[in-house]
Amino acid sequence: MATLAIVSLAACSTLDLGTAVRLQQVDFVNDDIASMAIAIDVPVVLVPLPDRSHFVLTAHYNDGTEGKVVANLARAITADINEQLPPPARDRGYYIFELTSASQTEIRALQDDIRAKSSANGGPGGRLASGFEAEFCRTGNLDPRQTTFSVYITLPGSTDLSPIVSNETLTTLLAQTGEQDVPSCADVLN
Repeated sequence: MATLAIVSLAACSTLDLGTAVRLQQVDFVNDDIASMAIAIDVPVVLVPLPDRSHFVLTAHYNDGTEGKVVANLARAITADINEQLPPPARDRGYYIFELTSASQTEIRALQDDIRAKSSANGGPGGRLASGFEAEFCRTGNLDPRQTTFSVYITLPGSTDLSPIVSNETLTTLLAQTGEQDVPSCADVLN
């Protein structure tokens, strides 16, 4: 089986100023991010693989230690964010995911831990950083230099979409893995 492309991007590394400002509205320590919905915007020939893609939340504690959750995705059953999404551009579509129950529990535990350390220290006990690891396959031909994807999150009850990856090219994603192309879904899904 071909190795799949993986991207793990810190939220601020690929975002313009407007995007970064919208993402700052998400309080990763106190908001119910475990219940968030994730929308991946891709061309119709690019398919995200939820069992191989992850939302990553890392706690950087003031004492120099770290905690990390690599949260698994599942097709969204309870999340309905279609009204929040703009219509997809021509030849593009959205895949909607949520975190698995086990991953939700891990995220909440990490949030509880950093809040407890903050309370014990009388101030911030550290910071939380988010990222996303994506794996894709393709159903047709594409040019990685021209093919982009974006990843948005939205919190329960919110009408705002916060991009955590914005218009990233597959070339960037492939460069991180040393791969030359995204594998065919026929090869990956069989």
